[in-house]
Amino acid sequence: MLDDLQNLSSAVGRAVRSAPDVPAVECDGVVLTYAELDAHADRLARALASRGVGPEDVVAVAVPRSIELVVALLAIVRAGAAYLPLDPDYPAERTAHMVEVARPVLTLGPAEVAEWWGG
Repeated sequence: MLDDLQNLSSAVGRAVRSAPDVPAVECDGVVLTYAELDAHADRLARALASRGVGPEDVVAVAVPRSIELVVALLAIVRAGAAYLPLDPDYPAERTAHMVEVARPVLTLGPAEVAEWWGG
C-alpha cells in the first residue's frame, strides 16, 4: 500500500515534467493542471510537515469529494503520513470509532485545506 501511494506521488511528478499544463483533476468546473496540483500539494505538504506531520502519522481528512480532497490526499502522502478518510455521511458512531482506532495527529477539513494549500 505504501509503495502504491509513493507511486502516486512519483506519477504526478512525472506528469509535471512531461505535461505540466495538461489538466490533472477537474471537479465542479474547476480544473487544476499537473503543475498546479503539484504546487498546491507541495505547499500543503510543507504546512503539514511544519506542524509535525511525518512518517507513521495518520491525518484524518474530513473533506467532501473535491479538488481540495485530491490536493489533501497527495499532500499527506508527500508528508510521509497515512490518511484516514472521514465521510461526512458516515454515522457519528462509526466516525468516532475510526478516529479512536487510528488516532490521527491532525484532522483536515475544507477550511484548513483551502487555507494551507493556497486555493
